[in-house]
Amino acid sequence: PPTVGLKLEDHLGSMQACLFSARIMERTLRQGGWFVAKLLWGSEQQNWRTYLESRFSTVRTIKPPASRPVHREMFMVCR
Repeated sequence: PPTVGLKLEDHLGSMQACLFSARIMERTLRQGGWFVAKLLWGSEQQNWRTYLESRFSTVRTIKPPASRPVHREMFMVCR
């Protein structure tokens, strides 16, 4: 979703997009498949990680080196 410049609202918008992608993932991903989600750091991040850990054996949080330190974007990579 587009960001509005408000940290909490932007974070919650990214979490909503993650939940939408999870609905699709639940229906289409095969056993042993990979799932990658981009999100903005915030208060609901741990709940999202807990959900992913209940579905996948490996969950990693990655902040790409090319991402500027002031940006709160990160990726959850799951298998």
